[in-house]
Amino acid sequence: MQPGETDGRLWVTGRHAVIAGALWCGIGLMAIIALYLRFVHPEGVRRIHQRTILGLALLAVTGLDIIPDVALALARRPWAEPEWWNEQVSAWITSMLWVPHHLAALIAGLRAF
Repeated sequence: MQPGETDGRLWVTGRHAVIAGALWCGIGLMAIIALYLRFVHPEGVRRIHQRTILGLALLAVTGLDIIPDVALALARRPWAEPEWWNEQVSAWITSMLWVPHHLAALIAGLRAF
């Protein structure tokens, strides 16, 4: 390092970098969904805004694992994570937060395709 230069680690910690990576992966996934709906889907540009909003809303779908979670919450024995009751099949939001590098690889592969 040259005299007068500062180290980036003073401003950006490892935690900040991981949080930013997860955020950018989420934005990238939303963008790749919009691009695929625009260029790969047979309808093309028609109703692109509605289809994009629907595609992004489907990212919030987690499955029927909410039923045992609600039952356990009513029995006052909730689990900390909704994915713990079965094998690891994570929702998109869980994948984005816990393994953003997998999501980044998916985005890179879809972009290359």
